[in-house]
Amino acid sequence: MIRAVAPAWWKLLDYLKENPDRVFELPPRKFEELVAGAYQSEGWIVKLTPRSGDNGIDVIAEKPGVFKFRIHDQAKLYKPGRVVTAEEVRALLHTIHPAGLNKGASMGVVTTSSSFAPRIEKDPSIAGYMPHHLTLIDGEKLFDRLDEISKTKEQL
Repeated sequence: MIRAVAPAWWKLLDYLKENPDRVFELPPRKFEELVAGAYQSEGWIVKLTPRSGDNGIDVIAEKPGVFKFRIHDQAKLYKPGRVVTAEEVRALLHTIHPAGLNKGASMGVVTTSSSFAPRIEKDPSIAGYMPHHLTLIDGEKLFDRLDEISKTKEQL
């Protein structure tokens, strides 16, 4: 369970802000921690799953309250040119689908340092889940999100 965004996470954010291509130098687990820290800094209660046996889920983020909301996020640290395929997105969908490995997830998110296969959002087995049950965050959107988070730190 991640309880607070550690100073080391903010340093990592600053490090990546100087040169976003450094994200590709991170070990996969650090990338998962980067994604988990982003949720936590936005007020989510976050759990980083074990390195193996996670059923395709790397980060679990919850908003507590009367209307609980849980996200299952799969973090994909891919180099430029390697895309997240429709098959990989479908595997995450299986974890949130009521007939699949559902563990109370409201939404699935795939976050990648790279991009997604062309026209993936038009794939019939994926399109019906978007945007209410599935979000795809590519490298550009990820860095936009991290930039917004870093602005909140500057305001503190």
